[in-house]
Amino acid sequence: MLGHNLNETLVQLIARAARSGGNLGTKTITANGTYTAHDDNLDGYSTVTVSVPIESATFTQNGTYTAQNGGYSPVIVDVDTYEDEYQALLQCSQQVAAAVGAITGTVPQDCSEILDAVMNDIPAIIDQLEEDVREAEQEAEDAKEEAEECKQCKAQVVTKIQEYNPSFDPQDCQDMVDGVESVSGYEFPSGTVYDPDIIGIVGGDNVTDETLGYTLYSEVGLAWDVMAQQFQNPYLKWGIIDSNGNYTQFSQNAYGGAYPMFQVESYCITNSVTGEWTITYINPFGRRQTSTGTSQDLIGFGDTGHTYKVHKSIPKNV
Repeated sequence: MLGHNLNETLVQLIARAARSGGNLGTKTITANGTYTAHDDNLDGYSTVTVSVPIESATFTQNGTYTAQNGGYSPVIVDVDTYEDEYQALLQCSQQVAAAVGAITGTVPQDCSEILDAVMNDIPAIIDQLEEDVREAEQEAEDAKEEAEECKQCKAQVVTKIQEYNPSFDPQDCQDMVDGVESVSGYEFPSGTVYDPDIIGIVGGDNVTDETLGYTLYSEVGLAWDVMAQQFQNPYLKWGIIDSNGNYTQFSQNAYGGAYPMFQVESYCITNSVTGEWTITYINPFGRRQTSTGTSQDLIGFGDTGHTYKVHKSIPKNV
């Protein structure tokens, strides 16, 4: 733009000088500015040489640079330096290491460990997670099927209990337990005499005096043998169960080894005034044994007018 305007001015001056036949001269211009022939004591210029210097520059740091004598407008240098790139890469590597550590449980300390985790540890973890998900889905499906089976089983049990108790309508698990208990066993007709009628019938099964709220309870079975890793040690225990299901043990007898089970012949009250009980059983060697005792809780057990129910005694772990 400077050169264009200067040329126009010079042409005009030369033309004017030519018309007037004035004093002409030459001029060399080396810097931007405004020039007049009068300043040079001339009427005009016959020739004008423009020689504006062009600067060269090498920039090694970010910043804003302006030419001292012309040649370029202000130059802004703003590029990432080696330090900037290093810090960015360092931050990135730390973030990657932290992410890997969150997955594997161990934060890698260098590039080699990061690569090893990415190539080996993380794929193995992903495979295990996928397997865990598949197993969880299968367990959920199995649980769903079991829940449906339990639901069907409950419905069948409720239906069976309602055959004996049409008003049975369980609202929770305890209602189910109570419902089963209410129809389990055999309740003797009112007026049945405990001794000798009931004693002569029930043998070694468990009898409940529902009026008193206690059950004469005996249990035979096989205990776990640690050495043999199986149920084979015969035992017998007896006591009473109250109306809340709490068991109080009177005594027990047991043998270690693979022997036949005990057999209870009778367990009954022999004196309702004192609460005296007697149990007669056959031990694993075929010998008959008898044990006796008394319990304050059993006073009145066997009295006339009480209601009695018998429950089948089932051996355990056989």
